[in-house]
Amino acid sequence: VILDYVSRRYRYPKSQDDLVYLSQLNQAYCMQVGVEHYRRLAPRCMGAIYWQLNDCWPVASWSSIEYTGRWKALHYAARRFNAPALASAHVPGDEGTIIGNYRVTSVREAHLHTVYDAPAPARGRLRWDLFHLDGRVLLSGAKPVALRPGESVRQKTLDLAKPMAAHGRDHIYLRIALEVDGATVSEQTVFLAPPRFLELPRGKTRTSLRLLSPTRARLTVVSPVFQHAFAFDFGDALFTATDNFFDLYPGEKKTVEVEFAAPQTTQAMAAALGHRSLADTYA
Repeated sequence: VILDYVSRRYRYPKSQDDLVYLSQLNQAYCMQVGVEHYRRLAPRCMGAIYWQLNDCWPVASWSSIEYTGRWKALHYAARRFNAPALASAHVPGDEGTIIGNYRVTSVREAHLHTVYDAPAPARGRLRWDLFHLDGRVLLSGAKPVALRPGESVRQKTLDLAKPMAAHGRDHIYLRIALEVDGATVSEQTVFLAPPRFLELPRGKTRTSLRLLSPTRARLTVVSPVFQHAFAFDFGDALFTATDNFFDLYPGEKKTVEVEFAAPQTTQAMAAALGHRSLADTYA
């Protein structure tokens, strides 16, 4: 059942570990779509609570925290889609097949929303960039936005028919972000076709580790190409991080802080560090 649902959005994984990773991406994506839909409906609907938080024994389930206390992809995603200030995209339309198994799509545009649940009003800036997978920026824009408590606003509609026709929907992706006081408080990548059809680039990821205390470290990663759902781990070591399963954009550093359940050394961390992104899950 898990493989069936995974294969509707992603390619067949090349290993058991990749299947576990993809199943977590699928779970996180499903929850994100549902929760952001409900939040965009504010004030008619003011959000959602998902089932379930954690497990008390090893099992395949809808929990976002494993029985060991390890966070799944969903728990990191929940921090993003439940952020008090949220940038969210609604892409109407769908993809299907016709005679001869030719793919067709009714996707033409993207509606960009802001949702705000903080107690005090604020002013922000909504940004959008349409990228080609080769790194080119095809379209950019920004808009000042007023953020009011309990309010969802459709701020912008992007007509993407021309760039989709010119470059192909399998070769482009949309990045949206919301800034408040000069800091990015919400960000996400929007695909215009199922990710299994995208020929995602592969590049060598550079990582650096710095031990801040016996149980706390800072990890910095940078990639020359776009990487979707970059996830890192430290083998069997239990940890939580300020972020994980995030997107890496070409040439931009991403820094996260990691809290371990037991003391670590720099050498042990470096030896145990592993990572993958969506492109690494298939041959």
